[in-house]
Amino acid sequence: KDKEDKKPAKEDKPVEKMTVKSDEAWDELIKQVEEKAGQSNLNIQMGNVSQVPGNFIQSIANQDIDVVIEMDNGISWTISSDTVTGQSIDVDFHVDVDSHNIPADVVDELVEDKPVIQISLAHSGEFGCQPVLTVPVGNEHAGKYANLFYYNEKTGIMEFMTYGLIDEDGKTDLQFVHASEYAIVIDSQVMGTTIG
Repeated sequence: KDKEDKKPAKEDKPVEKMTVKSDEAWDELIKQVEEKAGQSNLNIQMGNVSQVPGNFIQSIANQDIDVVIEMDNGISWTISSDTVTGQSIDVDFHVDVDSHNIPADVVDELVEDKPVIQISLAHSGEFGCQPVLTVPVGNEHAGKYANLFYYNEKTGIMEFMTYGLIDEDGKTDLQFVHASEYAIVIDSQVMGTTIG
């Protein structure tokens, strides 16, 4: 009886794989999420779709699950159900890697001679959750830190947001609270203090 009362931890749950080929598929996914009631984590292959409707994000709230959204360019996002807020926001999870939308002088001043990757998010503003971006930065940087900086267009300043350790596959996990223009600076150390 005790075992039944214990909910399995998120990482112990089975993973249900699904593919989204059109915007209409989300209604079916929401139905499946409600039927499964937090029994399995989800892995969603996005194909050529990048927009996730707010009502889907809302449907996972309090389900005690992780949803991995696999984009078609080697990038993925993980939404943990316990980070979903009450705001229902449609999110375009498309990410341009190696964008050059931040003024070069601002980037150069920050990075000096360190490797840097600019990323531009299609979405703008809040997410209605706190998704974690898994992004490949190159396995030659394994063991170093990926430092995430937000470009504040109003002040023209690069603000340190968070960091992730780069694994042996050259990927790193970075948590986001809002979407905008960012730079990932690779260094042997953490370059700032995480806010929050």
